[in-house]
Amino acid sequence: MLCVVGACYVALGVAGMASGPGRVLVFSSGLLLDLVRAGVGLLCLTALHPRASATAIGWFLTVGFTALVAYGVPAAIATDRVDVDHVLPISWADNVLHLATALVGFAVAITRYRVRDVVSPGQ
Repeated sequence: MLCVVGACYVALGVAGMASGPGRVLVFSSGLLLDLVRAGVGLLCLTALHPRASATAIGWFLTVGFTALVAYGVPAAIATDRVDVDHVLPISWADNVLHLATALVGFAVAITRYRVRDVVSPGQ
């Protein structure tokens, strides 16, 4: 699950940096937002091992993207977009993506992974 999230965010971040500020498909694009997306994507791709790292990344995604949605909803509602767009240009499509990412992060965080017993040679 983290592999898919990571690949999507890396692709979105790189496409946003390549196209410049504006839009990538239906998502907003800005330098800071694209850097965050690429960084989160790389972080998710490094946490492919289903143990503590995946659980930690799951909680990071849950908390971080819930906070981003909390910022993004008022930003998308704001009528004076000039003040908001200087920091993070977030639209409703971005809010849906960020909420879905927070939910995936929560699912990864609460999933319990089976730990195998390691048997030493000669036992």
